[in-house]
Amino acid sequence: MFKKKYSLLISSILIFICSFIFNWYIYDVGLLLSLLIFFIVSIVFIIIFVKSIVNLYSKEEGKKIVAFISIIILSIMVIFNFNFPYVTSKIKVEWNKYEKARYEVVELAKNDKLGFIGDTKIAILPNNYKKISQTGEILIYENSSENQMIGFFINRGMLSGSKILIYSTGGSELIEDNEKYIKNIKKIKKYWYYVETN
Repeated sequence: MFKKKYSLLISSILIFICSFIFNWYIYDVGLLLSLLIFFIVSIVFIIIFVKSIVNLYSKEEGKKIVAFISIIILSIMVIFNFNFPYVTSKIKVEWNKYEKARYEVVELAKNDKLGFIGDTKIAILPNNYKKISQTGEILIYENSSENQMIGFFINRGMLSGSKILIYSTGGSELIEDNEKYIKNIKKIKKYWYYVETN
């Protein structure tokens, strides 16, 4: 009886949690899987929201209260999803996990131990480092004794812009000199910047 009475409320909380987990790991799964999950979450959200609206007009006071709380939770979920900085928060949370490996890649690049793909600035990472950049590749913008600028893909956009974690010894000025299509730059730590491109 308890579960049935509060099923709408429980469903609202669960869809909020699922939505957060999906947005947190969106760039770790493939495009098709992320589209499928997004579709499922959206359909479930719509079903819960419509059922909550219907229950608002119920004669039972308990149903009305549960429906009202469910609508509030779903509204907070929408606002939260559009305003929470998922990518930068995830970078900060996972910093300790990948910090050592990222500095090791910076050293490999400095010592010219990474091979480029043709005439591009893209270098393929060794297998044990592929996890630190979404595509298993990095961008080596500059690699001289004066300046070093290396980009790790968080999300490599094909038709839209990319989200890149950049190591830059020359700060944001060096990034602006090398990357034409900057939408946003945010400093994460000394020499490290989160960059969104158009």
